[in-house]
Amino acid sequence: MNRFEVQSTALYSPDQKLITNDGNALDVSAAAIAFVTPRLGLIGKIEHASLWTSRFNEKSWAPSAGAVIRNDYLGQGRLYVSYVFPTGCVWATSDNPCTIQSKRLQGVDVRQDTRLGSHKRWGFDFGIYHFCDQSNENDPQAGRRCHIGGSAMITLSLEFHLGKPPLSTLKGDNSDSF
Repeated sequence: MNRFEVQSTALYSPDQKLITNDGNALDVSAAAIAFVTPRLGLIGKIEHASLWTSRFNEKSWAPSAGAVIRNDYLGQGRLYVSYVFPTGCVWATSDNPCTIQSKRLQGVDVRQDTRLGSHKRWGFDFGIYHFCDQSNENDPQAGRRCHIGGSAMITLSLEFHLGKPPLSTLKGDNSDSF
């Protein structure tokens, strides 16, 4: 009954860029989890990120895959560990005329969440990523500078159960019971 689930997110941020003094960012994602045991699941996720300013538009895809472990670290919760795969164009050429080269984002993302009742979770998320600056397509031998950086955030998730609630919810437990 609790072996498969779908998750989606949408994040918006007014993301002011230094060179344009304006900007907006929108990220949307969808993930599917298949639990192979009551505690261990496999997750696949695809995220689409958009950043637009008065001077440029960037769009990128970020697929990831990993594992989900149901745990009791901070109360009944889950630990997500995923690897983000790099995508996109590396160099603009006549055969591949991409206008903005991909930053080639890749790395590890870790998230721990804990249940706050039947339809809410709180948690924290952090990642360590490798990414590259924009390159100069007119001077490819100059190379691209790459960096390692991180992110961290506190999360609040709301759940919407479609159809009948799990039997464990009807008994007063929640759907992550083991």
